[in-house]
Amino acid sequence: MILDQLVQASQQRVQKVPVRERVKRIQQARKMTTPVLSFEAMLAQPGLQLIGEVKRASPSKGLIAAEFDYLQIAQDYVAAGIDAISVLTEPRYFKGQLSYLQAIAQTVSVPTLRKDFIVAASQIASARIAGASAVLLIVAILTPVQLQAFITLAHELNLSALVEVHTTAEIKQAVAAGARIIGINNRNLKDFSVNFATSRQLRQAVPAECYVIAESGIQTSTQVQTLAAADFDAILVGETLMRAPDKQQAVRQLRAGGAWMTQIKICGLMQPADVVMVNQALPDAIGMVFAPGRRRRITMATARQLSQQLDPRIRRVGVFTTNQLSEILALVQQHIIQVVQLHATVDDPRIASLMAAHVPVIQAMTPANATQCQADYLLLDNARPGSGQVLDWNQLQSQRPVRPFILAGGLTPTNIVTAINKVCPAMVDVASGVETAGNKDREKINLMVQRAHQTGVSTPLLTEIRRN
Repeated sequence: MILDQLVQASQQRVQKVPVRERVKRIQQARKMTTPVLSFEAMLAQPGLQLIGEVKRASPSKGLIAAEFDYLQIAQDYVAAGIDAISVLTEPRYFKGQLSYLQAIAQTVSVPTLRKDFIVAASQIASARIAGASAVLLIVAILTPVQLQAFITLAHELNLSALVEVHTTAEIKQAVAAGARIIGINNRNLKDFSVNFATSRQLRQAVPAECYVIAESGIQTSTQVQTLAAADFDAILVGETLMRAPDKQQAVRQLRAGGAWMTQIKICGLMQPADVVMVNQALPDAIGMVFAPGRRRRITMATARQLSQQLDPRIRRVGVFTTNQLSEILALVQQHIIQVVQLHATVDDPRIASLMAAHVPVIQAMTPANATQCQADYLLLDNARPGSGQVLDWNQLQSQRPVRPFILAGGLTPTNIVTAINKVCPAMVDVASGVETAGNKDREKINLMVQRAHQTGVSTPLLTEIRRN
């Protein structure tokens, strides 16, 4: 039986490491204070999340990727708006390495999952040391005592535990052991056969308080649509994405079947009262303005205070114009902001410097020069940003950029639905449209977020930026 061979190989790998070294790894992991990207916060986002897998081979399919540039694969996933990345680290049958996970975790800005056949506590510790956000625990290969102990250890190390099941009995065992995330595997690990119906059949057996992920055998947007309708929190897709020549396009095609909503950024937060309002409304991102001369400009000290009070599920964007690169980097390095929004010239050298430092960059441009965008993300605004002037949506409708974009300029709760339906932005950006007499308005913010999230279907954007 394939599963027995996989477990035996994993046990042999563990036993090759001296007991003293295994204990040392656990001790090292317990002492770590470096924060990790939250896997559970990713699952808490509205809609169906997409976890892309990086793997070179499998026991049932053999070699999947002869050319295996795992970092490029991970970066392609992130560029397409993937929500998390699963990395196979099993070396014998899947041709994986823990070093792949470590390199990917250091490079991308989405949560990472160590996918392996974990049979020892030291493997969980090694995942934490490598920078993972979560580990996979398979009910079928662990005793109830082991499962409970491993879940507890993972949580102690600030890791999430994705507990994989294949039957109703295993769901009960997982829940009894304290699982908060259940992965329903459509693949029977005894013979590696796949039945897509498994996840749908078992979904109702998972308690409402648990997040639930569908794994294996997901190939089409129609299947994704079925899983979204069945109220899954996420899907994990491996071979379909790994075999795709254009991985970004493959991600977008799968997303077309999910319940993807237009995202929204509330810009110009200035005071703690603003944070209280957005924490209640839960937009996808907020903006804090550091640009000289802008009415909503705040200091680093104020931004730090607001950032600390903000719900961690909301991404933090810093808005800049002529600011020095050192000032921008300081805000990122101190975890005050996660994304940089630049209103500058097309060829601004700061864009390349920030991207080289793996800082996500939004480049604000007018529709006329949108094709020259050099950054990770494109924001379309007027030549006078912050003016509240509405863009020509009819022109955008006929000359829509080929890449996902953020729409700004004169958006209000009254016109937001029309704007989304006309130009299908991935995200909308609003400041004055949710203000009354120059101050943020709770009712307008709530209405704006509600209408954005309920309108249209769009390619998700910025979902990978979840630094705590």
